[in-house]
Amino acid sequence: MDKQNIIDMLNKNRANELIAILQYMNHYYRVTGQDFLSLRNLFKELGIVEMQHAEKLAERISTLGGQPISKTQAISQFTDLTVNEADNMHEMIDANLDYEQRAINDYSEHIQMIGDNDPVTRNILEDILGQEEEHAHDLSSWLGKRDISFKLRAVGE
Repeated sequence: MDKQNIIDMLNKNRANELIAILQYMNHYYRVTGQDFLSLRNLFKELGIVEMQHAEKLAERISTLGGQPISKTQAISQFTDLTVNEADNMHEMIDANLDYEQRAINDYSEHIQMIGDNDPVTRNILEDILGQEEEHAHDLSSWLGKRDISFKLRAVGE
């Protein structure tokens, strides 16, 4: 995998993270219901972590000599994700869990594609993957789901 392919892949990850930030913060402001304070705090916390992921990806893209995407039009060229505007907390949690599972799949695939070609980028993606798995676990717990539909790669299961 050449450097430009890695930059493009990282920009795809960054685009997805930027959409996830918007979704988490949208849900943070709109959530209601019995446990809304706890869930609101979770959405805010996860949104901030996604911001950190977007920042790490941008730094790596820059280090590799690329241009991190930042404009709305460019984002839409790298991802088909859109902000979910669910009206209730269960739909919000489901939508966020769906994004986390998609991120887990993307990061796992990208780690495999990079292999040993770029160990620094691979390590960054592995760190982010571990956090995405934690997010999916936290969201699954809110829904009472004990069976997580993806393999927890970061913990070696």
